[in-house]
Amino acid sequence: MAPAARAPSRFGQDLILESFEHAAVGLVALTPDGIYLRVNRAFTRLTGFAREELEGRSYREFTHPDDIAADEASLQAIRAGHEPPAASDKRLVHKTREVVWVRRAASGVRDSEGRTRFIVAAFLDLSEQHRKDEELRRALEEAKRATAELERHLHFSRALIDAIPNPVFFKDREGRYGLYNRAWEELFAGGRSWIGKTVFDRVDDRTAREHHERDRALLERPASTAYEVTRTMADGEKRQLLFNKVSFVDQMGEVAGLIGVVTDVTAYKETEKALEASEARFRVLTESSLDLISVVDAGGTIVYQSPALRHLLGYDPAETVGRKVIDLVHRDDREQAAEAFRRVIEVRRTNEPVEFRLRHRNGMWRTFESLGTNCLDNPYIHGIVFNSRDVTDRKVIQQRMQHLAYHDNLTGLPNRLLFQDRLANSIARAERASHKLAVLFVDLDNFKNINDSLGHDAGDELLRGVSRRLSQCIRLEDSLARQGGDEFIVLLDTIDDGRGGSIVAQKILNTLRQPFNVGGIEQHVSASVGVALYPEDGRDPQTLMKNADTAMFHAKAQGKNTYQYFTAQMNVAVKRRMTLESALRRAVMQKDFMLHYQPQVDINTGAIVAVEALVRWRSPDGVVMPADFVPLAEETGLINEVGEWVLREACRQAQAWQDMGLDRRRIAVNLSARQFSEPGFLEMVNRVLEETRL
Repeated sequence: MAPAARAPSRFGQDLILESFEHAAVGLVALTPDGIYLRVNRAFTRLTGFAREELEGRSYREFTHPDDIAADEASLQAIRAGHEPPAASDKRLVHKTREVVWVRRAASGVRDSEGRTRFIVAAFLDLSEQHRKDEELRRALEEAKRATAELERHLHFSRALIDAIPNPVFFKDREGRYGLYNRAWEELFAGGRSWIGKTVFDRVDDRTAREHHERDRALLERPASTAYEVTRTMADGEKRQLLFNKVSFVDQMGEVAGLIGVVTDVTAYKETEKALEASEARFRVLTESSLDLISVVDAGGTIVYQSPALRHLLGYDPAETVGRKVIDLVHRDDREQAAEAFRRVIEVRRTNEPVEFRLRHRNGMWRTFESLGTNCLDNPYIHGIVFNSRDVTDRKVIQQRMQHLAYHDNLTGLPNRLLFQDRLANSIARAERASHKLAVLFVDLDNFKNINDSLGHDAGDELLRGVSRRLSQCIRLEDSLARQGGDEFIVLLDTIDDGRGGSIVAQKILNTLRQPFNVGGIEQHVSASVGVALYPEDGRDPQTLMKNADTAMFHAKAQGKNTYQYFTAQMNVAVKRRMTLESALRRAVMQKDFMLHYQPQVDINTGAIVAVEALVRWRSPDGVVMPADFVPLAEETGLINEVGEWVLREACRQAQAWQDMGLDRRRIAVNLSARQFSEPGFLEMVNRVLEETRL
């Protein structure tokens, strides 16, 4: 046990207090329970607290919580009178809440009876030392981590370099190989090590000098280079190799060597040549094709147009690339073009061409026919390929042919076929709506005389003039057609009653009465019109047209330039006429005619001076007089054959009488006026006279 301290003198007390106060280390006096009795200036600097904030308070408030247990053990030992423990390091809590490391030494002051009156502790600031120790510790740990990381990176880098499929290598400034990967070793090493060797040690001088010259610039200053060489490999195969080299610069910015990468481009070169050949073939095909070849992406944007675009639409292909293909299509065709585009995407290829119009640079619309193929999955195309052909001229021809098939070439009016179709549709509507319609058959009177006298060109001009006037006599919903020759047909669609037919028929007659100017000559023409009504006179196109034709023939029989409605009795007369016409044709073929000669007598002498030849038809029903069959023969055109037979037979008989020794007499033969308009009439008369020797 330490001896009890004797009470110091006043001077000694002052000296102790002064030394306590100005000591370089922190000093404190504590009660045995750890209450600060007195602290010096150095301790206030250590903790940041003022003296009055420390004295009278427990040390525990200013000690790091983890160090309180050790301090309590030290206090207990001092109170028990044991030797003070060795100095130990602990942490104080600064006023700023920062930790302050200190080295503490403590000792107890006892009274004469050995009881601990108070405890004196000294604190040495170790913060800087601890900071340096911590930095050193952290530096050592960082060095360990860095070393481990470097080892890991080196292992990874080696594995990464070996994983590269291309040969990779490193050369130092002297050209010695320091590193290469597995691919390089497999391609070049052949089981021999290149580490520390130069290219001169492993290949022929010519190849070595070639590489050395290319490497020189890279080893002098930072640069890069790339070049291709052809090498014969160990297996005797020639390979095309691409070398890419770059200078390797160290941390000081100095060139420390070079890094190289080798790429075997043999297959690429072969593919490139094949692709160039393919592109050349494609270019020749597209540039020489008269059709337009277009590539459109999935969004409908044009990515390629063939040169044919120039002569087809007048645009340079570059002008349309990047535009939406639908914007070039006629607005009336866009919906079907868009639908065709969607169909190509869905079904991959269209077998039926889609038709649409595109505007030419000159403003005209051209019609195209296009087939599409979906090549979106093709990496070389990645689009939809359209092959489009300009079918404008073909469409015009088709439309013209269709027009000609259903229209009269001379007048432009619908022909009989189209008229029948319109009539059938009109009858269907009339049946549903229970209304009437009328069919008018118009035949020009004596048109053949005009045609024969003025020529066919004049006749055609007259027919065109007639068609224009007839068109002015009907409504927009009605139809006018040319039946053929000088015959026209009119369809009056939806009339209130039968009088509608007579009104239009009379308008036709009135308008045709006005003279026509044909070739500078005024010509007059009239017509005969037959009218048939639906449903009274027929419920189908054929019946209505036939009955209107029958009514027209009756109008002609009534003196022409008039109109007649069809009646049932007309069919009886028509059938009789048809029977008579058929029999007459057979008679002409079989020459079933005979001549009666009526003499001309001189009443003074009673002598026969001339005869008139009169024709008779020997029909199965008896002899038919001229008045009953000649008009029909003139109307049907058979009169020419009948007249020629009569002339030949009369001349033959006259010559026969002369051969019998009878006196020569005049003989009169009646001919139709139509025969005199025939171009070969005079030649026919001369031929008959020569044949009969008259």
